[in-house]
This record gives sequence, structure tokens and C-alpha cells, in this order.
Amino acid sequence: MTDVLASPVRQQSARPWRGLVILVAATLLALAIAIITGVGALSRQGDGKTELLVGSWDAGKIVVAAWMASAVAFFVLVCAIPAPRWWLVLFLPLRFLAFCAIIPAGILVALFSESSVVPLNANGCATGYVVRESTPWRHTTVDVLRTDGLLATKVDSGSRRGGEHPFAAGDYRVDVDGDTYRVEAVPTGSPSFDLPVIVELTHESCGLADRGVPRSLRG
Repeated sequence: MTDVLASPVRQQSARPWRGLVILVAATLLALAIAIITGVGALSRQGDGKTELLVGSWDAGKIVVAAWMASAVAFFVLVCAIPAPRWWLVLFLPLRFLAFCAIIPAGILVALFSESSVVPLNANGCATGYVVRESTPWRHTTVDVLRTDGLLATKVDSGSRRGGEHPFAAGDYRVDVDGDTYRVEAVPTGSPSFDLPVIVELTHESCGLADRGVPRSLRG
């Protein structure tokens, strides 16, 4: 008798929590979809070379993180929504598919965690560029992006075998030749880039008091 009376009480006490879980999951799902849509729309500008860059988080990392959040939120949502027994024919496959969507999202998170985004410096001074190094299969792709606030535009790219991230490790040099940065990873010299100077390095610590003489600068 006590169990019979306690059961409705448990159901009533669980309803507010279930409603809160549904609200949070739905909000997170909507926010994640909005982020994916917004980043995708932004990436289509500038011939697909312009993207959002927030600190060390580029568009790829942001989209993958949002996809992972949306997959988890959708799974929680379909599990939290109360379903009558005759709805289980629909809800059980839907919950299974929602769970399966988490797996590829997790794989992409693992792959994108191998990438790094670091500022390209000349003797400790900012150049206005960042370098992204991605190593999904032990082969590093190196992209150079020009930054403008929260936007970044890819200006050059190269590759490197072995999976190392020399720019993230600071193993590179920058030679300033007039209005050009000559950038190369050390000690192999690959990859290398020639980039136009976009930031006037006039501080004494940058070693560029005489812009007419090429200087070798470490990042």
C-alpha cells in the first residue's frame, strides 16, 4: 500500500527535474545548431578562405565541438521526453540513432584535438599571422592565416611529414627582407613561406630598427 501511494509522489517530484533537463537540452541543441549554421555561413565568405578564429579555436574546432554538444543534447532530449508505450516504436529507434550520432562526433573531436593554432612571432613580436598545424594521419598540414579581429583568412599552406608541429613548438625562424617575411621551420627548412609584412615591427626588442638589412629572427 505504501509503495502504491509513494509511486505517484515520486512521479510528481521527478516531473520538475525532467522538465528542467528537457529545457536545458533543447536550449543547448538550438545554440549548437545556431553556432554550426553561423560558422558555416561565415566560412563561405571570401571564397571559403575566411573563417572564425577565437583564440586557438578555429572554425573546425568550433564546429566539431558544437556538433558533439548537439549530439549529446539531442540524445538527452529524446531520452527525457516522456513517451507512451505505443510511441516506443518510434522513440526507441530514435534514441538509438541519437546515441550513434555521438560516436562519429567523438571521433572528430579526437582528430581535431591533434591540431594547434599559434601566433607567428618574430623575436617575440606579433606579425599579424597565425599558423595552424593539423595532423590527422601523421602528416601535418600547415596553414598560415592573416588575422583581423575574430576573423582569419588563409594566405598560404604547406605540409610536413612525420606529424611534428614545429611552429607550435617554436622551432621556426623568420627572416625579414624588406617588406617580406621569409618563414621556415627548422632545422629542415620545410615548410617555408614568403609573407608580406603587415605589422610594422619598430620596437627595439624586435631587432628591426634598420628595416633595410635582413635579420634572422626566431619565433
